[in-house]
This record gives sequence, structure tokens and C-alpha cells, in this order.
Amino acid sequence: MAEAGIGKTYLAAFDSLDFNRNLFVAHKEEILNQAELSFKNIRSNIKTGFFSGENKDSNCEILFATVQTLGQKQYLCDKYFKKDAFDYN
Repeated sequence: MAEAGIGKTYLAAFDSLDFNRNLFVAHKEEILNQAELSFKNIRSNIKTGFFSGENKDSNCEILFATVQTLGQKQYLCDKYFKKDAFDYN
């Protein structure tokens, strides 16, 4: 397991620059909120959304999702995400 605070999220943000639709998955909403800030520091004009708890955004360039929500059987279908929905995840 990689240590906290060494720039993994910024690396992911830089790595995502050549892709249009991105999925970022974490196990805590707090991490997703921090990741959104990091991505916006690198890609300030992107539209972001969240797929966690009550939020089920879909019209965005970068979707931040929790494993717990995304992994539920009810969301693992074409109604929510087609198999090619993301360019980078």
C-alpha cells in the first residue's frame, strides 16, 4: 500500500489529461472530495461529478465514485454505465 501524501492523486490527474471521460474510485467520500480539488488544480475547466451516497451524477468529464456505491449490483448495468463509458479509470 502506498503512503498518504506522496502525490498519487496528482499523478492520476496528470495522467488523465489525454482522456475525455475519467473514473476515479476510492473507499471514502473524504478522499473523493480531496481528489476533486487535486484534479481541478490540474484541469481547471473540467466538469466533475460524484457517484456516492445520494449523488448519482453522470453528465461529467471526471466522475468520483466510492467503491461501496459503484460496486452495488443495481448500478453495475447499462442503465448507469455502459462498458465503454470511461476512457480512463
